[in-house]
Amino acid sequence: LPGIAQLAMVFDLIQGALDAPARVVEVSRVRFKQMILPGDRLRVWAEPRPGRDGAYTFRITKQEEVVCSGTMIVKKEV
Repeated sequence: LPGIAQLAMVFDLIQGALDAPARVVEVSRVRFKQMILPGDRLRVWAEPRPGRDGAYTFRITKQEEVVCSGTMIVKKEV
């Protein structure tokens, strides 16, 4: 699965939680640790970073192993 598709899954999760249109401002500290193959079952996690408005740490796991992690900053569209 291409890296951009993995980041899109993270953004979709965050935007859904915000329940409002948003845009990505920055992506940092991204680590792609394993390949994601067709049929892999994934879990996508994102949680707000305390003290940083709009910043979320994220990780994608398969079978409890981290395949991708990083930080994404989003801004709600007005």
